[in-house]
Amino acid sequence: MNSRSDFEAKIRLALGLVVLFGIALLLLHLLLPWLLLGGGVGVGYWLWQRQQIRQFGQNALQTAFPS
Repeated sequence: MNSRSDFEAKIRLALGLVVLFGIALLLLHLLLPWLLLGGGVGVGYWLWQRQQIRQFGQNALQTAFPS
């Protein structure tokens, strides 16, 4: 019984580390333009990237469902 609780504790620890690592990667991805390029340029890059993603989605929809 004790080995089972040790195993469950290890699983919980591993899952917690995976979640923390994922959150850290997400924050790094979101903050990297600001860290590398400074505030204003970083915001501009982020907005440009969002525009590129939106344009890609619109092109994909127009290709899939031509009017």
